[in-house]
Amino acid sequence: MELASLILNDDGEDAADSSLTTADVLRLLEENSPSVNHVNIMFSEFTNPMPPYENFERVGRIIAQNTIVTTLVLSTGPWFVFDGHILRLLDHLCKNRSIRCLELREIGDSDGELVQSITCLEPFFEKNDELKCIVGRKLNMRQSNVISLLVTILSRRQFSVEEIQLIDCKIGDEEIQILLSAFKKHPTIGPKKICLDSNRIGDEGCRTISEYLEDKRVEIELLSLSDNSRITLTGFQHIAKALAGRRRALRKLDVSRNNFGGNLLTPFVEAFSSDPDMIPDELDLTSSTSADTQSWRIFGKLLARRRFPMTAIRLGCNSISHIDLSAFVTAFNSRPRSTPKILDL
Repeated sequence: MELASLILNDDGEDAADSSLTTADVLRLLEENSPSVNHVNIMFSEFTNPMPPYENFERVGRIIAQNTIVTTLVLSTGPWFVFDGHILRLLDHLCKNRSIRCLELREIGDSDGELVQSITCLEPFFEKNDELKCIVGRKLNMRQSNVISLLVTILSRRQFSVEEIQLIDCKIGDEEIQILLSAFKKHPTIGPKKICLDSNRIGDEGCRTISEYLEDKRVEIELLSLSDNSRITLTGFQHIAKALAGRRRALRKLDVSRNNFGGNLLTPFVEAFSSDPDMIPDELDLTSSTSADTQSWRIFGKLLARRRFPMTAIRLGCNSISHIDLSAFVTAFNSRPRSTPKILDL
Protein backbone atom coordinates (compact mmCIF):
# COMPACT_ATOMS: atom_id res chain seq x y z
CA MET A 1 0.00 0.00 0.00
CA GLU A 2 1.31 3.45 -0.91
CA LEU A 3 -0.10 6.66 0.52
CA ALA A 4 0.37 9.78 -1.58
CA SER A 5 -0.22 12.20 1.25
CA LEU A 6 -1.33 12.49 4.84
CA ILE A 7 -2.47 15.80 6.31
CA LEU A 8 -2.55 15.71 10.09
CA ASN A 9 -5.09 18.17 11.44
CA ASP A 10 -6.62 18.81 14.83
CA ASP A 11 -8.87 16.14 16.30
CA GLY A 12 -11.85 18.44 16.69
CA GLU A 13 -15.04 18.69 14.69
CA ASP A 14 -13.63 21.56 12.60
CA ALA A 15 -11.03 19.37 10.92
CA ALA A 16 -11.07 19.79 7.15
CA ASP A 17 -12.93 17.12 5.24
CA SER A 18 -9.83 16.28 3.18
CA SER A 19 -7.63 15.90 6.27
CA LEU A 20 -6.93 13.00 8.57
CA THR A 21 -6.78 13.50 12.30
CA THR A 22 -3.91 11.93 14.20
CA ALA A 23 -6.37 9.31 15.44
CA ASP A 24 -7.33 8.50 11.83
CA VAL A 25 -3.69 8.23 10.81
CA LEU A 26 -2.86 6.02 13.76
CA ARG A 27 -5.73 3.67 13.01
CA LEU A 28 -4.80 3.55 9.31
CA LEU A 29 -1.15 2.78 10.01
CA GLU A 30 -1.89 0.15 12.65
CA GLU A 31 -4.34 -1.63 10.35
CA ASN A 32 -2.00 -1.69 7.35
CA SER A 33 1.51 -1.73 8.79
CA PRO A 34 3.96 -2.93 7.54
CA SER A 35 2.32 -2.76 4.09
CA VAL A 36 2.45 1.06 4.17
CA ASN A 37 5.81 1.79 2.59
CA HIS A 38 5.60 5.40 1.38
CA VAL A 39 3.89 8.36 2.98
CA ASN A 40 3.89 12.13 2.62
CA ILE A 41 3.08 13.94 5.84
CA MET A 42 1.80 17.47 6.39
CA PHE A 43 1.25 19.13 9.76
CA SER A 44 -1.32 21.85 9.24
CA GLU A 45 -3.50 24.13 11.36
CA PHE A 46 -3.52 22.45 14.72
CA THR A 47 -5.76 24.19 17.23
CA ASN A 48 -6.23 23.90 20.94
CA PRO A 49 -6.55 21.41 22.43
CA MET A 50 -3.66 19.62 20.70
CA PRO A 51 -4.17 15.99 19.72
CA PRO A 52 -3.22 13.48 22.44
CA TYR A 53 0.54 13.13 22.95
CA GLU A 54 0.39 9.35 22.72
CA ASN A 55 -1.06 9.60 19.19
CA PHE A 56 2.02 11.42 17.95
CA GLU A 57 4.25 8.98 19.80
CA ARG A 58 2.64 5.90 18.28
CA VAL A 59 2.41 7.39 14.75
CA GLY A 60 6.10 8.24 14.92
CA ARG A 61 7.13 4.78 16.05
CA ILE A 62 5.12 2.99 13.35
CA ILE A 63 6.37 5.22 10.55
CA ALA A 64 9.97 5.07 11.75
CA GLN A 65 9.95 1.28 11.79
CA ASN A 66 8.08 0.42 8.61
CA THR A 67 7.73 3.38 6.29
CA ILE A 68 9.69 5.39 3.77
CA VAL A 69 8.58 9.00 4.27
CA THR A 70 8.96 10.76 0.92
CA THR A 71 7.83 14.27 1.85
CA LEU A 72 7.36 16.05 5.17
CA VAL A 73 5.53 19.40 5.07
CA LEU A 74 5.51 21.66 8.14
CA SER A 75 2.98 24.41 7.70
CA THR A 76 1.15 27.32 9.29
CA GLY A 77 2.73 28.80 12.39
CA PRO A 78 5.77 28.11 14.59
CA TRP A 79 3.89 26.22 17.29
CA PHE A 80 4.51 22.77 15.80
CA VAL A 81 8.26 23.10 16.28
CA PHE A 82 8.10 24.24 19.86
CA ASP A 83 5.46 21.75 20.90
CA GLY A 84 6.84 18.56 22.41
CA HIS A 85 4.32 16.45 20.50
CA ILE A 86 5.77 17.30 17.11
CA LEU A 87 9.38 17.25 18.26
CA ARG A 88 8.93 13.73 19.57
CA LEU A 89 7.43 12.61 16.27
CA LEU A 90 10.29 14.22 14.34
CA ASP A 91 12.76 12.45 16.59
CA HIS A 92 11.31 9.09 15.54
CA LEU A 93 11.34 10.08 11.88
CA CYS A 94 15.01 11.08 12.11
CA LYS A 95 15.84 7.58 13.30
CA ASN A 96 14.24 6.27 10.13
CA ARG A 97 16.39 8.65 8.04
CA SER A 98 14.14 8.15 5.04
CA ILE A 99 12.63 11.61 4.54
CA ARG A 100 13.66 12.79 1.10
CA CYS A 101 11.94 16.17 0.92
CA LEU A 102 11.30 18.68 3.70
CA GLU A 103 9.01 21.62 3.03
CA LEU A 104 8.59 24.57 5.39
CA ARG A 105 5.52 26.62 4.55
CA GLU A 106 4.23 29.90 6.00
CA ILE A 107 6.12 29.70 9.27
CA GLY A 108 6.16 32.72 11.59
CA ASP A 109 6.41 36.11 9.89
CA SER A 110 7.53 37.95 13.02
CA ASP A 111 11.22 38.35 13.75
CA GLY A 112 12.87 35.33 15.33
CA GLU A 113 10.17 32.70 14.86
CA LEU A 114 11.59 31.19 11.68
CA VAL A 115 15.11 31.22 13.14
CA GLN A 116 13.87 29.32 16.19
CA SER A 117 11.99 26.87 14.00
CA ILE A 118 15.04 26.06 11.88
CA THR A 119 17.17 25.78 15.02
CA CYS A 120 14.78 23.20 16.45
CA LEU A 121 15.03 21.23 13.21
CA GLU A 122 18.84 21.29 13.17
CA PRO A 123 19.23 17.66 14.33
CA PHE A 124 16.85 16.59 11.58
CA PHE A 125 18.91 18.36 8.89
CA GLU A 126 22.15 16.83 10.12
CA LYS A 127 20.99 13.24 10.79
CA ASN A 128 18.90 12.55 7.70
CA ASP A 129 21.32 11.41 4.99
CA GLU A 130 18.46 10.73 2.57
CA LEU A 131 17.26 14.35 2.55
CA LYS A 132 17.59 15.43 -1.10
CA CYS A 133 15.22 18.38 -1.40
CA ILE A 134 14.52 21.41 0.81
CA VAL A 135 11.54 23.61 -0.02
CA GLY A 136 10.59 26.93 1.53
CA ARG A 137 7.30 28.59 0.58
CA LYS A 138 6.08 31.96 1.79
CA LEU A 139 8.75 32.32 4.44
CA ASN A 140 10.22 35.62 5.58
CA MET A 141 13.85 34.83 4.87
CA ARG A 142 14.81 38.49 5.21
CA GLN A 143 14.72 38.02 8.95
CA SER A 144 18.14 38.37 10.50
CA ASN A 145 20.33 35.25 10.37
CA VAL A 146 17.80 32.98 8.63
CA ILE A 147 19.87 32.35 5.50
CA SER A 148 23.12 32.24 7.49
CA LEU A 149 21.66 29.68 9.87
CA LEU A 150 20.36 27.50 7.06
CA VAL A 151 23.66 27.36 5.16
CA THR A 152 25.59 26.76 8.39
CA ILE A 153 23.45 23.71 9.13
CA LEU A 154 23.76 22.44 5.56
CA SER A 155 27.55 22.81 5.66
CA ARG A 156 27.68 20.29 8.51
CA ARG A 157 26.02 17.59 6.44
CA GLN A 158 28.15 14.86 4.94
CA PHE A 159 25.87 14.64 1.91
CA SER A 160 24.60 17.50 -0.23
CA VAL A 161 20.96 18.13 -1.02
CA GLU A 162 20.13 17.89 -4.71
CA GLU A 163 17.50 20.60 -4.84
CA ILE A 164 16.68 23.80 -2.98
CA GLN A 165 13.46 25.70 -3.66
CA LEU A 166 12.94 29.03 -1.90
CA ILE A 167 9.70 30.34 -3.39
CA ASP A 168 8.05 33.61 -2.33
CA CYS A 169 10.46 33.95 0.58
CA LYS A 170 11.22 37.71 0.29
CA ILE A 171 14.77 36.93 -0.80
CA GLY A 172 16.71 39.91 -2.11
CA ASP A 173 20.21 40.57 -3.38
CA GLU A 174 21.78 40.45 0.09
CA GLU A 175 20.30 37.04 0.89
CA ILE A 176 21.47 35.68 -2.49
CA GLN A 177 25.01 36.83 -1.67
CA ILE A 178 24.98 34.96 1.66
CA LEU A 179 23.45 31.79 0.19
CA LEU A 180 25.69 31.43 -2.86
CA SER A 181 28.85 32.50 -1.05
CA ALA A 182 28.30 29.60 1.32
CA PHE A 183 27.77 27.20 -1.60
CA LYS A 184 31.04 28.39 -3.16
CA LYS A 185 32.88 28.03 0.14
CA HIS A 186 31.49 24.52 0.63
CA PRO A 187 31.07 23.12 -2.92
CA THR A 188 29.94 19.75 -1.59
CA ILE A 189 26.67 21.24 -0.29
CA GLY A 190 25.80 23.06 -3.50
CA PRO A 191 22.53 21.75 -5.00
CA LYS A 192 22.12 20.78 -8.65
CA LYS A 193 18.72 22.44 -8.80
CA ILE A 194 18.04 25.96 -7.47
CA CYS A 195 14.60 27.54 -7.64
CA LEU A 196 14.23 31.15 -6.47
CA ASP A 197 10.84 32.02 -7.96
CA SER A 198 8.66 34.93 -6.81
CA ASN A 199 11.30 36.76 -4.77
CA ARG A 200 12.89 40.23 -4.76
CA ILE A 201 16.08 39.52 -6.66
CA GLY A 202 17.47 42.39 -8.73
CA ASP A 203 20.39 43.01 -11.06
CA GLU A 204 22.97 42.89 -8.26
CA GLY A 205 21.62 39.51 -7.22
CA CYS A 206 21.93 38.36 -10.84
CA ARG A 207 25.56 39.46 -10.82
CA THR A 208 26.10 37.28 -7.74
CA ILE A 209 24.36 34.36 -9.44
CA SER A 210 26.51 34.80 -12.56
CA GLU A 211 29.70 34.72 -10.48
CA TYR A 212 28.45 31.52 -8.88
CA LEU A 213 27.74 29.98 -12.29
CA GLU A 214 31.22 30.89 -13.48
CA ASP A 215 32.83 28.83 -10.71
CA LYS A 216 34.10 25.63 -12.34
CA ARG A 217 33.37 23.64 -9.19
CA VAL A 218 29.65 24.40 -9.40
CA GLU A 219 27.62 21.54 -10.84
CA ILE A 220 24.18 22.96 -11.43
CA GLU A 221 21.54 21.60 -13.80
CA LEU A 222 18.49 23.77 -13.18
CA LEU A 223 18.09 27.47 -12.37
CA SER A 224 14.69 29.09 -11.99
CA LEU A 225 14.24 32.85 -11.47
CA SER A 226 10.63 33.15 -12.52
CA ASP A 227 8.60 36.14 -11.32
CA ASN A 228 11.42 38.34 -9.96
CA SER A 229 10.19 41.66 -11.32
CA ARG A 230 13.24 43.66 -10.19
CA ILE A 231 15.52 41.95 -12.70
CA THR A 232 16.21 44.04 -15.80
CA LEU A 233 17.94 43.22 -19.08
CA THR A 234 21.25 44.05 -17.40
CA GLY A 235 20.74 41.32 -14.83
CA PHE A 236 19.72 38.78 -17.43
CA GLN A 237 22.78 39.67 -19.51
CA HIS A 238 25.05 38.81 -16.56
CA ILE A 239 23.44 35.36 -16.26
CA ALA A 240 23.43 34.66 -20.01
CA LYS A 241 27.15 35.43 -20.32
CA ALA A 242 27.95 33.21 -17.35
CA LEU A 243 25.94 30.31 -18.78
CA ALA A 244 27.60 30.66 -22.18
CA GLY A 245 31.04 30.34 -20.56
CA ARG A 246 30.34 27.16 -18.61
CA ARG A 247 31.84 23.78 -19.43
CA ARG A 248 28.43 22.12 -19.49
CA ALA A 249 25.05 23.58 -20.45
CA LEU A 250 22.22 23.83 -17.95
CA ARG A 251 19.42 21.35 -18.34
CA LYS A 252 16.82 24.05 -17.68
CA LEU A 253 16.64 27.83 -17.28
CA ASP A 254 13.37 29.49 -16.29
CA VAL A 255 13.18 33.30 -16.41
CA SER A 256 9.46 33.46 -17.16
CA ARG A 257 7.08 36.16 -15.91
CA ASN A 258 9.83 38.77 -15.56
CA ASN A 259 9.21 42.21 -17.04
CA PHE A 260 12.73 42.81 -18.33
CA GLY A 261 11.57 45.96 -20.04
CA GLY A 262 12.98 45.33 -23.50
CA ASN A 263 14.20 42.89 -26.10
CA LEU A 264 15.49 39.89 -24.18
CA LEU A 265 16.56 38.11 -27.35
CA THR A 266 19.38 40.53 -28.18
CA PRO A 267 21.58 39.85 -25.12
CA PHE A 268 20.67 36.17 -25.39
CA VAL A 269 21.91 35.93 -28.98
CA GLU A 270 25.03 37.95 -28.15
CA ALA A 271 25.92 35.62 -25.27
CA PHE A 272 25.43 32.30 -27.09
CA SER A 273 26.36 33.21 -30.67
CA SER A 274 29.77 31.52 -30.47
CA ASP A 275 28.38 28.26 -29.10
CA PRO A 276 24.59 27.73 -29.29
CA ASP A 277 24.99 24.26 -27.75
CA MET A 278 25.54 26.00 -24.41
CA ILE A 279 21.93 27.22 -24.49
CA PRO A 280 20.00 25.36 -21.75
CA ASP A 281 18.19 22.28 -23.03
CA GLU A 282 14.90 23.65 -21.68
CA LEU A 283 14.25 27.38 -21.81
CA ASP A 284 11.24 29.22 -20.45
CA LEU A 285 10.86 32.85 -21.56
CA THR A 286 7.09 33.01 -21.04
CA SER A 287 5.83 36.60 -20.63
CA SER A 288 9.35 37.99 -20.42
CA THR A 289 10.26 39.70 -23.68
CA SER A 290 9.15 41.88 -26.53
CA ALA A 291 11.13 41.76 -29.76
CA ASP A 292 10.93 42.79 -33.39
CA THR A 293 10.65 40.41 -36.33
CA GLN A 294 14.35 40.53 -37.14
CA SER A 295 15.25 39.55 -33.57
CA TRP A 296 12.94 36.52 -33.72
CA ARG A 297 14.50 35.49 -37.04
CA ILE A 298 18.05 35.74 -35.64
CA PHE A 299 17.00 33.89 -32.49
CA GLY A 300 15.55 31.05 -34.58
CA LYS A 301 18.72 30.82 -36.67
CA LEU A 302 20.81 30.62 -33.50
CA LEU A 303 18.78 27.67 -32.20
CA ALA A 304 18.94 25.99 -35.60
CA ARG A 305 22.73 25.90 -35.35
CA ARG A 306 22.64 23.51 -32.39
CA ARG A 307 23.97 20.00 -32.92
CA PHE A 308 21.01 18.56 -31.02
CA PRO A 309 17.50 20.01 -30.73
CA MET A 310 16.36 21.59 -27.49
CA THR A 311 13.94 19.55 -25.42
CA ALA A 312 11.60 22.49 -24.92
CA ILE A 313 11.34 26.22 -25.40
CA ARG A 314 8.39 28.21 -24.04
CA LEU A 315 7.64 31.66 -25.40
CA GLY A 316 3.96 32.07 -24.55
CA CYS A 317 2.28 35.43 -23.92
CA ASN A 318 5.12 37.44 -25.48
CA SER A 319 2.88 39.24 -27.99
CA ILE A 320 4.38 37.35 -30.91
CA SER A 321 2.69 38.35 -34.17
CA HIS A 322 2.09 35.96 -37.04
CA ILE A 323 4.96 37.62 -38.90
CA ASP A 324 7.30 37.19 -35.91
CA LEU A 325 6.26 33.56 -35.52
CA SER A 326 6.82 32.86 -39.19
CA ALA A 327 10.28 34.44 -39.04
CA PHE A 328 11.21 32.32 -36.02
CA VAL A 329 9.87 28.99 -37.33
CA THR A 330 11.19 29.31 -40.89
CA ALA A 331 14.70 29.70 -39.47
CA PHE A 332 14.63 25.92 -38.93
CA ASN A 333 13.83 25.10 -42.57
CA SER A 334 17.48 24.56 -43.46
CA ARG A 335 18.00 22.27 -40.45
CA PRO A 336 14.63 20.79 -39.46
CA ARG A 337 16.27 18.28 -37.12
CA SER A 338 17.28 21.19 -34.89
CA THR A 339 13.67 22.19 -34.28
CA PRO A 340 12.91 22.01 -30.52
CA LYS A 341 10.95 18.92 -29.50
CA ILE A 342 8.45 21.08 -27.62
CA LEU A 343 7.74 24.56 -28.94
CA ASP A 344 5.22 26.37 -26.74
CA LEU A 345 4.13 29.65 -28.28
